[in-house]
Amino acid sequence: MLYIGYVTILLMFSLWGLLPVLPMMAAFHFIMVRKDRKSGMKSPVPHILATYLFCLAILAVLSITSVPDLFRISFEPDINLVPLADLSEGLLHGLSNILLFLPVGFLLPMLWKKFDKWHMAFLCGFFFSLSIELSQLFNNRITDIDDLLYNAAGTIIGYFIFTSIKKRFPKISALAIGHESHWKREPYACFCFAWVSMLFFHHFISGWLIAGAPSIH
Repeated sequence: MLYIGYVTILLMFSLWGLLPVLPMMAAFHFIMVRKDRKSGMKSPVPHILATYLFCLAILAVLSITSVPDLFRISFEPDINLVPLADLSEGLLHGLSNILLFLPVGFLLPMLWKKFDKWHMAFLCGFFFSLSIELSQLFNNRITDIDDLLYNAAGTIIGYFIFTSIKKRFPKISALAIGHESHWKREPYACFCFAWVSMLFFHHFISGWLIAGAPSIH
């Protein structure tokens, strides 16, 4: 019961964290669609809608990993740079970190052709995880190389799950867009807007949700 309540609260954080992202993404897409019209291109509406799912996946990762916000920063670093130095947390810890990044690895190649190659998806997941681990220097959490490795592994597994599904259902790749110059920054905009939401708005959102949430027993 406690676990279900915890997951429910994290999901609420992710959903409400999407609210500040919506106007930023809408403004970004408005600019992109205008450029499409000027160049006579057809805007990828299904793709655009799917990017909001990607933003939600990023926000879920940021919520679960408890990244700091600008109103609660405390620099007391706790760093582990030795891989698999402490196995006492068991397989569950590693598996949870792998599962956490599966949607990221799955959605990257589904939405952007740039990530058709495994090393591109891997690098994106790796640097996203690295940004989280570095941010945890400022919120009294452990910056752990194991988490970085598990997250990167989750990204790759998610990528290969997508490629396996694509072989059987090729139409799933119809959402992916190519390397058009004015769309190429879209995945990075998703990451940026999600981080902005966590850094500047999470403090107020979490305070409001925790104040109104029922007790978990």
